[in-house]
Amino acid sequence: QSGDTTGVLDYNHYPFSLYPNPTPDRINLYACGMHLIDVQLFDIHGHIVEMWDGNIPKTISLSHLPQGSYVLRVHTEEGFLYRKVVKY
Repeated sequence: QSGDTTGVLDYNHYPFSLYPNPTPDRINLYACGMHLIDVQLFDIHGHIVEMWDGNIPKTISLSHLPQGSYVLRVHTEEGFLYRKVVKY
């Protein structure tokens, strides 16, 4: 496993990406061969603003959210991946 004891994965070793980033309205998730358990989007204060469990979409709309920075947390069977998302 390519992470540490916290369960936070080194994303350089996993085929996961999101694009476009920064984005005006939506992001696309690409997780080749990874089983995603859930995905959460946090605002800069640490509050969950969106959550997807089970059937996770490949395209996530951010059009209803204000401009700013967010953190996307992806929960996989191997651990957690975190990505900063910027909506402009």
